[in-house]
Amino acid sequence: MRRSRVLRLGVATSLGLVSGVAAAAPAITSIVTSYSALGTPTAINISGIGFCSTAAPANCATIPTVTLGGTVLAVTAAKATTVAATLPLLANGDYLLSLTAGTTGSVTYGLTVEALDAGATGPTGATGPAGAAGAKGATGATGAAGAAGAKGATGATGPTGPAGTSGSATVSIGTTTTGAPGSAASVTNTGTSTAAKLNFVIPQGPTGVTGAPV
Repeated sequence: MRRSRVLRLGVATSLGLVSGVAAAAPAITSIVTSYSALGTPTAINISGIGFCSTAAPANCATIPTVTLGGTVLAVTAAKATTVAATLPLLANGDYLLSLTAGTTGSVTYGLTVEALDAGATGPTGATGPAGAAGAKGATGATGAAGAAGAKGATGATGPTGPAGTSGSATVSIGTTTTGAPGSAASVTNTGTSTAAKLNFVIPQGPTGVTGAPV
């Protein structure tokens, strides 16, 4: 008879039917806020009890609902004693946080959201190594012509060139022709520049006046 009672008590305990192991009503003891490198609140970690609908220490089978100022937060982890959630971008101020843990009830908690002041700018770090050279860019459009520069100084006189070869030339008389009275005299070279042959045309003089009889 005694063994049967112990067995029934063990079965009730495993099923969570004994009041000593039932999930407690949710209660918040503290909230820790995480911040980005710029001092912006990004997440909260809620500590307390009764955050799961069962008293098991593992992750909650039913994720509790967390709201802040009426906005539902994204819960990233949930156990009976801790709940983590991300924060949206909020203005500084006091907000009412509400956590509802399944059928065990809900609890509220006043939370002040405040961004941290940015610290002073640190010293400039050392210059990093130069990166690899980029690809050659396309050739740009030709620019406008610049203004003419000032006239330069006269250069030095160059050396005298070599003497040319000695030349020789000949001149010969070709023909002499009498031209018509009143025409112009002319000389024509029928040879070359170095062996000239000159042909002359000499106009005939006008007829003289008839003399007086003797």
